[in-house]
Amino acid sequence: MSKSGLKGRNKQFPLSRLYSSPILSLVQLYHIIKFVSTFFAEICKIQQVKPAVFLCVISCVFPAAYFSSADSAALAVGSADFSAVDSSVGGKTAIDLAEAKNIIGTFYQPKKVYININFLNTLDKRQFMSGLGEVLKYAFIEESCHYENPLYLFEFLTLGCEKIMEKEPLTIIRMIEYCLHLKIAVVNQDEKEGGLRKILNFGHTLAHALETITKYKKYTHGEAVVLGMFFIIEWAYKKQYISYSYYRLSNELFAKYGFKPLDKKYPTEKLVEIMKKDKKATSDKIAFIIPSEKKQVKEIKLAPLELEDMFL
Repeated sequence: MSKSGLKGRNKQFPLSRLYSSPILSLVQLYHIIKFVSTFFAEICKIQQVKPAVFLCVISCVFPAAYFSSADSAALAVGSADFSAVDSSVGGKTAIDLAEAKNIIGTFYQPKKVYININFLNTLDKRQFMSGLGEVLKYAFIEESCHYENPLYLFEFLTLGCEKIMEKEPLTIIRMIEYCLHLKIAVVNQDEKEGGLRKILNFGHTLAHALETITKYKKYTHGEAVVLGMFFIIEWAYKKQYISYSYYRLSNELFAKYGFKPLDKKYPTEKLVEIMKKDKKATSDKIAFIIPSEKKQVKEIKLAPLELEDMFL
């Protein structure tokens, strides 16, 4: 199936035009300098940055800055369930560093997104389940996405678990479409994560810290996100942000797909230190997206000292 990455030709998301001239205009050069200087400033906030990192920034940012300023066309192909339901749409690109995940990147919207569900049959079970982690995320944030119609994704995932696990084509297509409706709704309201788009980071604050502390070798991204969601839902229940019935339903949904909470302790100080470098963090606060009601989330910010009880 084929889906446009975002709504058609409008002022907020104009579709890119093909561009073939190799000559940089002054406007393009301005954009490149602006992009690169911004990201160098961001990376310099991280302590003990190695020289090799600057080469990574150049290789990532310079081409993106050039293509963005040149208004070139880009196509995205979602070949895994993670990319099909989430990362192929929205224009966010980034690289991981040893010090923090997704800390350097750009926004560049694709002209079109192509998704063929036959690709999912090439995935091993671990990778397929990893992508389902992001699918479950949308069930918890659906109403906060402000999509025009209710999709009942939470209920769909609960009742359709068996067919999803069997990769039944029509069910998989419906699952992908639901998630894309929600992602596109969010990005059309907040392209560059100035506000609403932050809800897409539900479960991600701890997830990124877990990926970083284990050097990106122990958990896939989806696995880490599931652990992050388990963690923040548990914390929200303890702090009475959500009811027991919703807490129980949430855990039952995870259990249906065979997901389990974190069973290993990591040094709290190290996790907090990594979280302080998270892209959503400010100079003195760490941001979390927490459940507030069924299918709704909100952002809270905590000082590092306030996090100690989270890991007890």
